[in-house]
Amino acid sequence: MKAKSCFIFALALIMLLSFSFPVMAQRYMENLDRGVVAVKVTNGVFVSWRVLGTEWSGVGYNVYRGTTKLNSSPITGATNYSDASGTTSSTYSVSAVVNGTEQARSPAVSVWGTNYLTVSLQRPSGGTTPDGVAYTYNANDCSVGDLNGDGKYEIVLKWDPSNSKDNSQSGYTGNVFLDAYTMGGTRMWRIDLAETSAPGRITRSSWCTTSTATARPKSHAKRRTRPRTARVPSSEAPRPITGIRAATSYRVRNS
Repeated sequence: MKAKSCFIFALALIMLLSFSFPVMAQRYMENLDRGVVAVKVTNGVFVSWRVLGTEWSGVGYNVYRGTTKLNSSPITGATNYSDASGTTSSTYSVSAVVNGTEQARSPAVSVWGTNYLTVSLQRPSGGTTPDGVAYTYNANDCSVGDLNGDGKYEIVLKWDPSNSKDNSQSGYTGNVFLDAYTMGGTRMWRIDLAETSAPGRITRSSWCTTSTATARPKSHAKRRTRPRTARVPSSEAPRPITGIRAATSYRVRNS
């Protein structure tokens, strides 16, 4: 009887703990920086910044112009600040205040002269299809992610040939390219998705059939780019992609 009572008690305790403390899967996040941006506006400088994924409670923010703190008390309920005395020569940084304790300041940033950021792109060279039609390239979809683990977003851009077609249409098209750029305009790499990818050489359309995602695998500090592609893509840097079997064409033939 005593053993049976102990078993029932242990079973009840396990059930209680199971219902009271649900198991939560670990959340994997990029280790992003504060992302401070300062933009010149008519009445001064508008400063905005990023709330980190770990800052969900008891957090406020201090804003600095140079070494001067601009706010009298930590800013809560917003992640922006308008500095009426700011100029294009000012610099700004932001620090989090967690439960009353100020954390390290972010690196200082300069003020944008316009309310947008210009990123220089390197357009791929155009070409001519086997049936004699010339084509060029246009910047198409893009996505962002921290590709090199520096805490800043980079851009993955898809170059679409001017002769791209829907899958229901026959005819030749140019290859699709993927570029990675820093926000400063430095190209990190370029991948040629090869002639059997969308739009490929025959009947492929980049806007509806070439899908690309950037994702952060668990335990990795960097995002990975995962496109749907042909079986023989190649990369300009740092080396050709290897380990892929010889090309097999799955292209839709002209009707």
